[in-house]
Amino acid sequence: MNVDTDITFSRLPMYDAAGAVTGYFITPSSPGLILRHDRHPELEHAYLELDLPSIAHDRTVFLVPTPRMVAGEVALPRHAGRVALVITPTVLALPDAPEHLTRLRRRGYLLALDLYRATETQRASLEHFTHVLLDQNLTTEEAAVIATGAADAGVVVVAPRLVSGWGHEAPVPGVSMLLGSPNVGPVVELGERDLLPNEISCLEAVRLLGEDEVDIEAVGHVLGADPALVLRVLRLVNGAATGLSQRVDSVRRAIVLLGPGQVQGLVMASLVASTVDQLDNLWLLIARGITCERLAPEHDSAYTVGLLSALSTERGIPTQILAERTRLSNEAYDALVLGEGPLGTVLRAVIAHERNDLETVAATGISVDAVTRAYFDAIPEALDAVLTALTPAGAEL
Repeated sequence: MNVDTDITFSRLPMYDAAGAVTGYFITPSSPGLILRHDRHPELEHAYLELDLPSIAHDRTVFLVPTPRMVAGEVALPRHAGRVALVITPTVLALPDAPEHLTRLRRRGYLLALDLYRATETQRASLEHFTHVLLDQNLTTEEAAVIATGAADAGVVVVAPRLVSGWGHEAPVPGVSMLLGSPNVGPVVELGERDLLPNEISCLEAVRLLGEDEVDIEAVGHVLGADPALVLRVLRLVNGAATGLSQRVDSVRRAIVLLGPGQVQGLVMASLVASTVDQLDNLWLLIARGITCERLAPEHDSAYTVGLLSALSTERGIPTQILAERTRLSNEAYDALVLGEGPLGTVLRAVIAHERNDLETVAATGISVDAVTRAYFDAIPEALDAVLTALTPAGAEL
């Protein structure tokens, strides 16, 4: 998302033990920026320029305010959902901090105490807070004791994945929310399974739409076997943004007007949406495809490779089967199945960014800043695709 500064942001999901995303942590990509008082005016402006509904939908937004934002001297971002202010130790140490925190709570803001280690000062201030974010340098054993104490005090305990143990070991007692991507578990070998009829038809449509010379009749025939998908394509082409004077009622004409790439994206989004009931999980998958496309615009299959890689993890379909069903080019096959070639490098960088593994991103040779900007810019576009894919077939046609 473009702002009038050179500040970039990252978006990390915050989710519960069941994997449901409950909010997003929007943070400057340069973690030390909040400590740079000379850049606070720039950061405050960048916050206000953020279109929070496009990057967080109606979920709670967590962000780290500057001291002037906490004091009410600078406006706070507006959001349809709730806003949670992450209070750093520096702000907590200000003489008038209790008064400001009380005022913010009265105005309806959630307050999260950052770098929580259960120090005497932190424990004494818990009455002002709704959440605590555990210090990521805590060991699992330390986190368990501290989290239990905070939970007993009535606050919601948030833990980074590094101290949570969730997904790999038993949950840490007292921790009720995790910070980080829910789709970053260890790589596992996926066993083959039979594709469902709707998966076969969608993958066949993806293959046809990816041909150099798209056979509109053949695509229309394949899509015609899925009435729900036909309705979604027609809804998309008849949307107000297309500016058409007459409504389109032919899927073949819709393909021509929208273009194969946009229809292919809708087909793939619908394929994932058919079994993903979490808007946020689908959002993450589509954002991966769009980010790959933005980072590798010279590769026509970048979006397809990104989304198919996410689809493989989400649906348990081996990448080799997806590659064969969609008859990917050799370059796309090498990227998706083997992780090789320029496109494979892009895919590795994007997945590492999702894991907040900036060292691995840098090791690919692709700028961390470039990946961050591409991913953040892709989020609003991914949301549009998600809402289209999840809208019940036949609605508002």
